[in-house]
Amino acid sequence: MPKLEGAEFWRGLKPIANSFKPDAQPEVYLANAPIDDERYYVPFSETVSSRPLWISPQQNKWCDVLMAKGAGLVNRHYHPHEVFAYTISGKWGYLEHD
Repeated sequence: MPKLEGAEFWRGLKPIANSFKPDAQPEVYLANAPIDDERYYVPFSETVSSRPLWISPQQNKWCDVLMAKGAGLVNRHYHPHEVFAYTISGKWGYLEHD
């Protein structure tokens, strides 16, 4: 399939049928998640990693700790809801916004 400039491949996708199984937990929550042990973080790039705190498939919402060990860039991606951030140190921003 040819890649069209500006086309969003996911727009025409239908929702996954039966995605919530009867025995599945509606949410996942991790206590004491913001730890320094890098083995618990998922790398996004060479300098940026993430550790989930809370995931709710039913609401399509999540919360995570984003850790950057240096300057870095995360690939462009889509957020279905508002983004709230609390920065402990350093600074961050979007290339698309001031």
